[in-house]
Amino acid sequence: MDIIEEKDGYWYGRIFELDGCQTTFDTKEDCLKELEQVKRDYLELKLKHGDPNLFSKTIIMKKLLT
Repeated sequence: MDIIEEKDGYWYGRIFELDGCQTTFDTKEDCLKELEQVKRDYLELKLKHGDPNLFSKTIIMKKLLT
């Protein structure tokens, strides 16, 4: 997980292990909260639509959630 401050004052967060799992927000704290929600939503969608790589991503997520 990586959260950085952009030049325009926004905070950008992403999870490297999960392609497309990213967000931006006005504050670092809100960006972190939103990134946690995006992470959960990402996994929920992958489970719902049957991602063939979900097993390896689930192992990664267990590490990220602890």
